Amino acid sequence: MSSDQKNSDIFLGSCNIRVSVHYTEGIGAPSKPIRLMVGLLILKQLENLSDEAVVLQWKRNPYYQAFCGMQEFQRKLPCHSTELVHFRKRIGTEGVELLSVYSG
Repeated sequence: MSSDQKNSDIFLGSCNIRVSVHYTEGIGAPSKPIRLMVGLLILKQLENLSDEAVVLQWKRNPYYQAFCGMQEFQRKLPCHSTELVHFRKRIGTEGVELLSVYSG
């Protein structure tokens, strides 16, 4: 495991703790993994992509998938692009700003 991958694990781990307060077990449909959603938002900002583009690039790019915690290459889309909108609403302005600080 490279030091960059370790750093992303540590960073995403700390974000996971901060973002997980917005999740409730047992209510509604199962959520997508926090690491996936946070990773997609970071990649979106770093690469200046739209929600639709980052989801499509994730499907095509094994490096994007590894950054978001996948152990094996996935052939299907990780989520619908509108789920990123819902996730941003869920974590609120404070959560989005926190991600901006880390990825900016």
